[in-house]
Amino acid sequence: MVADALNIRFVQSGWHSGDMDMKCLVASGMAGIMDDIFLDLDERCRERLAQISIADIDDRIFGSDGVVPFDGRPASSGAEG
Repeated sequence: MVADALNIRFVQSGWHSGDMDMKCLVASGMAGIMDDIFLDLDERCRERLAQISIADIDDRIFGSDGVVPFDGRPASSGAEG
C-alpha cells in the first residue's frame, strides 16, 4: 500500500491535550488515550481502503446508475431545498 511505503497516517492529530507529567489525572491520561483512539481509527481506515478497488471507484463514477456510494444508497445530487 502506498500509504505504508510513505509512512502516511490517514487519521492523526497535530495537537494533544494534557501532559503525562500533570497532576490532574484526566489531563495526564488524555494524550495517551487520544493517541490510542487515533491509531485505531487509522487502522480501521486502512482496512476499509483495502476493500476498495480502482474498479469500485470506476463503477461509482461511470456506472449506469450514476454516482453510487459504496454502501449502495443513491448519492445526493447536491443541496436539497
